[in-house]
Amino acid sequence: MVINADILEVEASRGDANQLESALRDSSRWAWDAGATKGTDQLYLSAGPSDPVQGEVQSSTRRKRLLFRCWHRGTQESDLLLGSFADSCLAALDENQFGRLEALLDCSDPDLFDWILSGSAPPTEHDHDVLRLLRTYWVRRHRIK
Repeated sequence: MVINADILEVEASRGDANQLESALRDSSRWAWDAGATKGTDQLYLSAGPSDPVQGEVQSSTRRKRLLFRCWHRGTQESDLLLGSFADSCLAALDENQFGRLEALLDCSDPDLFDWILSGSAPPTEHDHDVLRLLRTYWVRRHRIK
């Protein structure tokens, strides 16, 4: 468990995280987000004070994490594909779009390449505005003049 003044982060087994999530849900003092790490039995839970000013800090932290994840995929190709998009467009995305981008980051690189660069049809759960933004970004970036 990592604790700092602004945000509480927990990575634990499903049972532990579910108990903590229930406690946070009952408290109006905290705004929280929870989810599962794909392919594992681990859950993550992040929470921060529900104060609007603190919410901006939480949003900034989430934005920084997304930027890091986009630039650290594991291959140079995917780092460039997602990292340059994040550098250019992340500041304009809202909280809901952050969630959709996070869902895309959980997909495999070959799938992302097909959907973004080849224009293949993604599954319905990934066919949304953020994927269309990624496609448009790459079409415009590599337009021949």
